[in-house]
Amino acid sequence: MKEKTDTIMLHFLHNVLFRRFKPFILFLFFCFLLIQSGNDAIAQEECGDYTLNEARKFYQTGLFIEVVNSLEPCIKDGFNDNQKVQAYRLLSMTYIAEDYTQKAYEASILLLKINPNYEPSLFDPPQYIQMINNIKLSGAALQVTSVSKKAENLHEAPATVMVITEEDIMKRGYTDLTSLFHDLPGFDISTTYSATFSNIYQRGYRSNNTDRTLFLIDGIEENDLWTNIAMVSRQYPITNIKRVEVIYGPASTMYGANAFVGVINVITKTPEELTKNTPISVIADLGIGSYNTKYADITVAGRKKNISFSASVKRFYSTEMDLSGYEEFDYNPADYDKVDYSSLLSVYDDPISFINDSNFASSSMYYDIITDANHDTIAAELNATGQQAAADLDKNALSETVNGAPVKYSNLSDHWLFYGKLKISDFTLGYQFWRYNQGSTNYFNDNKQAGSDNGGAWVPKQTFFYVKYETEINEKLFLMNLLQYKTTIVDDGTCSVFLSNYSNSSLSANHFIQDKQAFWTSLRLYQVSSQVRNEFKLIYNHTKKFGIVGGIELRSSNLQGDYRMLINPSSGQNVIEDGGSSGDNLPGGNNFTIFDLGAYVQGTYNYKDLLRLTLGGRYDYNRIRVNDGYGSIFNPRIAAVLTPGNFIFKFIYARAFQNASNWTKYSLNPQRQLNNPTLKPEEVNNFELCAGYKFAKYSFFDVVFYSSKYNGAVGTGYAKLPDGSITGQNQAIGQLNIYGLQSTFTYQHDNFSFYANYTYTQPEENILVAGEPTDDYQRLGDISDHRINLGGNILFFDHLNINLRLNYFSQRPVGEGTSVPSNPGNFPAHTIVNGAISYFNIIKGHNGQLILNNIFNTEYSDPGIRSADGNAYSYRTPQKGSNFMIRLYYNLNYKRN
Repeated sequence: MKEKTDTIMLHFLHNVLFRRFKPFILFLFFCFLLIQSGNDAIAQEECGDYTLNEARKFYQTGLFIEVVNSLEPCIKDGFNDNQKVQAYRLLSMTYIAEDYTQKAYEASILLLKINPNYEPSLFDPPQYIQMINNIKLSGAALQVTSVSKKAENLHEAPATVMVITEEDIMKRGYTDLTSLFHDLPGFDISTTYSATFSNIYQRGYRSNNTDRTLFLIDGIEENDLWTNIAMVSRQYPITNIKRVEVIYGPASTMYGANAFVGVINVITKTPEELTKNTPISVIADLGIGSYNTKYADITVAGRKKNISFSASVKRFYSTEMDLSGYEEFDYNPADYDKVDYSSLLSVYDDPISFINDSNFASSSMYYDIITDANHDTIAAELNATGQQAAADLDKNALSETVNGAPVKYSNLSDHWLFYGKLKISDFTLGYQFWRYNQGSTNYFNDNKQAGSDNGGAWVPKQTFFYVKYETEINEKLFLMNLLQYKTTIVDDGTCSVFLSNYSNSSLSANHFIQDKQAFWTSLRLYQVSSQVRNEFKLIYNHTKKFGIVGGIELRSSNLQGDYRMLINPSSGQNVIEDGGSSGDNLPGGNNFTIFDLGAYVQGTYNYKDLLRLTLGGRYDYNRIRVNDGYGSIFNPRIAAVLTPGNFIFKFIYARAFQNASNWTKYSLNPQRQLNNPTLKPEEVNNFELCAGYKFAKYSFFDVVFYSSKYNGAVGTGYAKLPDGSITGQNQAIGQLNIYGLQSTFTYQHDNFSFYANYTYTQPEENILVAGEPTDDYQRLGDISDHRINLGGNILFFDHLNINLRLNYFSQRPVGEGTSVPSNPGNFPAHTIVNGAISYFNIIKGHNGQLILNNIFNTEYSDPGIRSADGNAYSYRTPQKGSNFMIRLYYNLNYKRN
């Protein structure tokens, strides 16, 4: 009954309201709000700077009652935002002088809601300065900018949002971005320590890659242009991070394609923030630990007059956990004695032709000829002698020297990144480059791929350059223009060193009777794509009651179709010049020019600080070359946020789409030999209900229920090749229903803080039979029903800080009855405990930290990615046991609380 009701509601919202009347509804909505809010301008004429000056005189002469009486009427109806900030400052200092701490606290929160970047003067009362700083750290007035592309209160934003602050990152011992997702609700992660490091599944959506979550650095998209993959590994610095904002649920209303299940926006410190107290600032973070892991992360900033700059660089190196103790990664020749070669090399289809092959005579001792009652040959079955001969041929490959090294397990990680910013007045110029070299063995196993020492490597790199202009035209109107150029590359150092043998079916019975040896192949890969993007944005705050944000976004892209490849290159050859691609045979070639246009608008109406109504929408248009592309798509958002007293209630409806990447459309493999240029976008409709309560100054609890319905999810269907044979093809045939619950609790008092979060997820997808969708559903694999994260932090003696965190995962289902039926593994419930011990200001500005992960040495594995069948892809990745990191952190301006 519930599903039928949801379907009727979706049909009504989409087909009746949005498709037929959306322009009319938006027009009436904004006209109504402008009329309702227009009367506010009249009141502003009665209050102004004169009132503020009088209030300052009252405060200086100790007439505190007069301060309150003069300011409160104008705050309610008259002051503009800049004047309100000054008024709340005077009120807060007045209440402190009168020992009304709670009232001072409330006034300070209201001040920071208007201006989250407010800084008290050095000459303000010390108690007032401390109160402002404590509120900023507590999150009570924390502002986020990622939801609506403008600053708004964390708890009042029209989306479910979590924020990880600089303080959290330092105290919890996070040395890279990947660590923090394990402590957040709504994330299931399969860490492979391989090509893309980990697959991050947000809100139960299991996909082949981390390509449904939009990943941003300062609002600049980091997802790969060609694959849409967010390659979040250990390359990103920590020293320049101000906070990380995580949006749960669709966000296409603001961001367009690919903000499908959520958005992660890393906000870095501006050069001005880094040099607030000094013209030159240096932050250094150095670490060394288990698995030969070491890193250096340094940020330098400088300022002179209205010119400032910052530069961050990080280098990370590790030989990773040695997995040679696990049978699928030990490269042990004895493993081939366990293989049933008879099932692989016996011939039942046209055995007579096989026997009549000129090579069969010399190999006849390996086969038994099976006949029926009429003495007709029906099979050539491999016998025990043939079984041993096939095993010996496969074993020989493991004793070879491949690319100058013996074949054994190895996995190297070598990453580096540079990110610089130059700010001149209202202009900011930014440049970022990163490259990482990551072994790719763990995606597969020892019967498929060789390790890093044998040349196996995945080497992506990315560059962006941007020019941003931001200015406040007046107190109501803000303008921003962002021009960006970006390239994403699979570097020609990328190499897949793969094994062709009998046990993995790369070699057949026909090869066997020719006495074909198992062999290794080095396959070089290359891809380059580029994009120019421009976004123009206006923020208009007509009055306190009504504000609007809108923008236009243009993109011009040149994206590659399939990899360029070169097998076993000889000396002097390179994949860029000498390689070929399946895309070379496509009409128009292997490169695609793509034009995208996006236009968005979102308005918010604030009724008496009690009810905030948000209505927004975005129109997107896509054209590939001349006539291809998905055409036009419109995605709305409706939200109502009710804040009576300490309660917070949210209702959110949003729609989003995921545009298929060129990699999804055009990249081929042995199981998928037909591309799909007309692959249509996936779509999702998402409903959320949230209830929250602020218990005290530093305590908050909320619970969120969500229901998401996905249509057109990409799955492997089947299609005919020109020769009539059947092959796999990516097709928009999947439907997913995912609903769940996530809840958070935070508490902070004096030197102690605590957090807890819980996630319940029920994801299912429709079952495909012979590549065709059915009306039956099955459980999505790898996603835990229940997840619990707990963390506590306590500061002793103003220097010694102890942090403990716990992660509980219920069983991660795989195998029969799930979307990964071929995974033979078992992934039971487990609990991991991590911790960090910090000592601040060993010498002024110098901090030390001991990070301990998996303290109780729990043995567990993450499920493998993609098919995870143990053949094409590894079915599991064993995770690290107890490990440590020693960290030295220098920041003269770092403040601990």
